[in-house]
This record gives sequence, C-alpha cells and structure tokens, in this order.
Amino acid sequence: MKKMSLLAASVAIALTGCGGGSGSDNTSTAQSGLEITAIDGYLKNAAVWVDTNENLVLDTGEDTKLDVVTNEYGKFTLPEEYKSQTVFIQAIAGQTEDTTRGIVTETFSLASTSGSSVVNPMTNMVVSKVAKQLASDPTLDVVAAKKAAKEEVVAKLTQSGLNVDASMIFGDYIAKADESKEAQALNAIGEALVDNADIDVEKQLEVADLVAKEANDIIENKGDMTDFAPVITVPTDDSPIVVEKNHRPTSSQTIEPITVVLGDAITSFTASFTDIDADTLTYELKALKLANGLNGLSINSTTGAISGTPESAGVFTYQVFATDEHKARSYPLTFTVTVEAPNTAPVVNEDVKAQLQAEVDAWHWVEGEQPVDTLNISTLFDDADSDLLTYRVLSSLSKNGGVETGFQVHVDGNGSVSFDGPVPNSAEAGAEHLYVYAKDSVNAGESYVMFELPAIAEGTPVEPVHPLEGKTWYRLDHGSSDGNGENSYSSIWCDSIRFEDNVIYGNQRTIDNLTSCSVAETPMEGASYVITDGTLVATFNGFEDGQAFTETLAIEVKGSADAISSGAQTVVYRDTNDGSGERYTYFSNKADADKRLTIKSDVGPDGRSFGMYLPAEQYPNYDLGRITVSMTDYVASHDNNVMDANVFFDIDNKDFTCSEVREFFYQFEFTGKDIGTVVSTDWDGSPIECFTGEEDSGPNGAMIKHAAVDFDLPALTVGNVYSIIGRVKGAQGEYIEAIKFNIEWTGIGDTE
Repeated sequence: MKKMSLLAASVAIALTGCGGGSGSDNTSTAQSGLEITAIDGYLKNAAVWVDTNENLVLDTGEDTKLDVVTNEYGKFTLPEEYKSQTVFIQAIAGQTEDTTRGIVTETFSLASTSGSSVVNPMTNMVVSKVAKQLASDPTLDVVAAKKAAKEEVVAKLTQSGLNVDASMIFGDYIAKADESKEAQALNAIGEALVDNADIDVEKQLEVADLVAKEANDIIENKGDMTDFAPVITVPTDDSPIVVEKNHRPTSSQTIEPITVVLGDAITSFTASFTDIDADTLTYELKALKLANGLNGLSINSTTGAISGTPESAGVFTYQVFATDEHKARSYPLTFTVTVEAPNTAPVVNEDVKAQLQAEVDAWHWVEGEQPVDTLNISTLFDDADSDLLTYRVLSSLSKNGGVETGFQVHVDGNGSVSFDGPVPNSAEAGAEHLYVYAKDSVNAGESYVMFELPAIAEGTPVEPVHPLEGKTWYRLDHGSSDGNGENSYSSIWCDSIRFEDNVIYGNQRTIDNLTSCSVAETPMEGASYVITDGTLVATFNGFEDGQAFTETLAIEVKGSADAISSGAQTVVYRDTNDGSGERYTYFSNKADADKRLTIKSDVGPDGRSFGMYLPAEQYPNYDLGRITVSMTDYVASHDNNVMDANVFFDIDNKDFTCSEVREFFYQFEFTGKDIGTVVSTDWDGSPIECFTGEEDSGPNGAMIKHAAVDFDLPALTVGNVYSIIGRVKGAQGEYIEAIKFNIEWTGIGDTE
C-alpha cells in the first residue's frame, strides 16, 4: 500500500511505501514439549538454540534460536518438534544470571544430546567430543559415538574413585549439592569446565579427571567441598595440565535491605569475606537489571567498603564479589537498596481557581457557534518540587449519550486551553462543565479541577456529521521530508488534518512538527472527500515525476481510542485499488499527540510509556497494551557501540513475546540527524534484536511475558531529538499501527 502523509504541498499528500515483506521466523511458540534445565549453577535468562543443521556445533547463522529464555530455575520447555535434536544453551554476558555464581561476565554455550532433560558442562563434553569426530568423518555413526563419548566422560570422572554415576553426572547435581559432597564435586568440575570453555575437548576431559581427583581426595579426608575452587593451569604447548588445591573466598554476612531518600547518601558499610588460604582479596560491586552503572554507589576494591549517593529512585539489587590472588571468585553477596523519591503531586491553587471561574462566568456562548474564548491554566496548580507539569482537559459538551458531538477542548504545553467545533447544545449556567487535570512526571496521581461553563443560549442546532468531519485530527507518521527537503533517514512527524464541507485541510510540515503538532488550516490542493455509505472517501489529484495521478483512500473508522487518548479514533487508510490498509490513531487532543514527540530520556517510566492497541489471539479483538521507550549511555558488556535504547511491549495479565513482535514488524529503526539510521539487529545479523522477559505480575503471582526490542547505538548528542520507528509488515498494516515516538537525549537515561 502507498501510505498517505497528508501534507499541504502541491497536492499535500506524499505517497510513500508503508513497507512489507514476509521473511521467515525461526522462533517457536509451542506450549508443550520437553522441560529442560540449564546448569552451571541454574542459568536464568539464557538463550536457547536448536542444532537444525545437525553438525553438533552452535552456528548462529544457520541454527534456530527459539523465542524463549530460561526462567529463574534454569528451566525452559523445548517444543515437541525439536525433541530429537541437539540443544544449545547460550549464557550471555550481562544478561544471563548464574543463580549460584552471579551475573555472567563472559558469554559461553553448553550443549546436550537429544532427549536429555538437563544441559550441563558434562553433557557439553559429550556433544563436543562427537562434533569433533563428525567434522573429520561425515559418515560417523553418531548414535554409537554419543554412547562411547558418554562412557568416556563417566570413566574420566570416576577413575579417581569419585563415587558418582551417569545419572548424577549428566543430571541436576545442583539439586543434591546441599546433601552430597559428590554433587558438590561435580559442581566444582562443571565450574572448572565453564571457566576453561575455550580449550579443546580432549583437554577438558583431562581437566575433569584432575579436578575429580582433587575433589575425591578432599572427600576421602573428610574435608569441606563447599568453597573448593582449584587453580587450573593449561599450557599452550603439550605440557601437562596442572591442578592445584585452592578455595574461593566466602562470606557469612547478611546485608539488611537499605532504604534511602533520593539525594541522600547511604550509610557506608563494608562487605566481609574470608579466604582460608589467606590470599589477598580484591572486591567488585555489580548491579542486576540496572542500565546506568551502579546508580551512584561504589566499592573500594581493596577494603570492600561500599558507599555513595543514589542517582535514581527505585528498587535496586546489587551483588558483591571477592576474588583471590588466583582469580577464584566468590559466590555473590546480595543486597537491595530502595531509593524513595521525596516528591509531591501538584495541588490546586484555590485563589487562581476562583479567578479562572470568574473568567469563565463572563463568557457568552451560543449553540451552533464556535467559541473564541481561551483560558490560561498555567498557574492553576502549584508544585512544590518545581516539576514540569502536563495537562489534559475534557468537557461534558464533547459527548452526548456516549456519542461524539464534534466539540473538542485542547490544551498546549503552556497551559492555554482552547475550543474547536461548534457548541452542540444550549444549556443553563453550570449545567455543562470543563474538566482540567495536571500531573508531574514522578507521581502517578492527577490533580483535578471542574469549572462550571456559562449559560449557552439557544441558536442553530448542530446537525449530525460524520465522526471525522468538522474536527482537527493529529496523526503521527514517519517520513524523510522535513518540509524543506528530503533527508537520508526517516523521522516521526505530527501531521494534522481536518475534513469540512468536502474540503481537506492540513498543516504545512516544518521542522517544528518533529516535536509538536500544528493546526490544519491550509486547503490541500487537488484534495477532496465525500461520504459514501457512511465511509469518508478522500481523493487526491496531483503530479509526480511529471505524470498526473489520482489516489483514492477510504478512511474507515474502526472505533473509539479513548483508552489511549480522550476523543481519539482508530482509523484504517484503505487503498481503494488494491484493498490494502494501514492503521492510525487520530488524536483529537493535541497535547496527547505532542507527548509522544517530546519524550525526554531522563523522565520516569510514566513519561515514557504510552497506550497502544495490540492484536489479541482472535481477530477482531484487541488488548490495550503499553509501549515504553528508554535510552541510556550504559550498555551491557555483550552489546555493541556505546549507548542503548529499548522498546518494551506489555499487556496486563497477558503474554506479548518476541514471536508476536516479529509476526507484525519487519524492522525497528532509531534515527537522527547526527547518526542517520540505526537498525535493530540481533548479534547473529538477523533483523530485530528482541528479548522475551518474564515478571511475576499476573494473577496470584503468575509469570507474564513481555518483549523488549534493543538498539545498540553510537554516542548521541545531548539535546538532539531522535525517532524510534517500528515498521509493520505490509500484510499486517491494517491490524497494528507502526511504532512512532520521538525522544530527546538529555545526557541522562532513566530505564526504570
């Protein structure tokens, strides 16, 4: 379909491709299958791959990445269709958490043979052994080779006398570690193998044998296995591998939860670790799920003293690690810090309220006439914290029995209230009302004032009109034209439109429309509309490349979008030639459209989160979801570039995963004048870097899945406005609207 930009130019309509393409999606959403547990410790938020090219090696360009990550217990469900194939678990630095050893700092992968319910370092040796053989002998009997490899692994781990069998070696030994020293020994062997994941499988088997011997010696001498962390030296030549006894630092300390008011420093304290080998320790502090470093906290690497002043409000989880002279790292000492915002909501200034009511009382309104009065509410609310306030306004005149009357109320960012459309009915003084709301960016609640409107004299009754007629509508769109010329990248703009007396009015796009909407006051040359069987049909005539053309769109009203913005409508632009459609939200409230263009990177989540209708399981049903955008100059160690942005998709009590994102969207772009276009690309080069996460936000703590699209960005310029665009596949255009937001990089990111 050709997308209508509706600009007041020679024909005022710029026809640009709305995108399309099908493409394959290798993800799976099956709900039944084999439950598998991923173990170093239990690996949480690890990626899952299937060996679809059957070479027993993880090939990210050819194998299938499933749309699932491991849960907090290291578990995931493998769809039935993949049960006969080798599975890879990919622990990603900065994303995956080892529930025993803490956040993963270096990416690694583990594999397991088909049908296994566990993936661990020992199953990985079996797969690696057979993969090496298969690479040199394509005719290999893989089944027999796997059997032989399993027997070799068991032999290596037991020839020292360590009392373990195949079921424990290739099973969940973590579950038995509290009661079994042998299980603790397997845990130590597994950790040693992961820490030496880059060596050849033959040397890994040697490491496993030597660590098993040291562990068995400890067990036979009734020693303690809990902090066993041997020092392993793997020469680069053919010299033998050396394994020496060593112990990781340990801590018995419990750090009570810390609560502090934003702006206050935490009370300094020291993390306490001991090392029975009397090694000198080095300390490190890490934060979980925190995109802006340590949020103002720091640790003395020599003493373990922790101090600092938090920079953002929220609840933050930290892990402290101690590392000995041999690079053996402790298990994490975990604590939480709750940072409370000392912010108050705006309150009504009663004196100003009385003055404004007196102004309203003096207005003279007549039924059927357009009011010219305005009201400045910029001093109506006081905010003790000097927060920037956002306003919304409503009127009882805008609806009659739930039906839109065509009368609209607007408020701009300066607090100036104005009216659009003829007054729909007469009324006594005080019978109709104006409602004014104000909100800051911190508190969830709104402050509210109701003004009584003046008496409305009888006049000319307002005849019923098509719901799109007689109103100014504000619509967000992506395009490369800034009104003066074409850019090499697309941006998000606000285009306004008004249908009245068969004339189509629009705005002349300027650079200002990158951050605000403007009035639709210019008749579009060559454009007109008619109402046919209740549908507004718009026709546009003009010239393109010297050729005359005519385009006709049926603008179908799909229903109210009040849940997104009061008075808004969901419409579909239907190309009358090919029947394709593209979905838009028509905003009647300019301020609500402006909010999506004026996001700032440092505001709280309420200022970066917006309603959007997302397709439910059965068309034509829709769920009201939330789209949240964020930017930060902190990135995880596995990310490329130096900055990061995200788009989150959430639905209350329902899943919305990366599978759905890829079903409807073919590309996500982050654009700006200093960076051009940055496309979200997964680390393997496939379109859309997306992660499906889980939170216990459903009924009775049920886990609910949400999708997050990630951008890896170069350095951005403070004060510049950037566009986030999610382009919809052509066949899905009428079912879901494109993602369209603008965000200013202030130099500070808020990712709560």
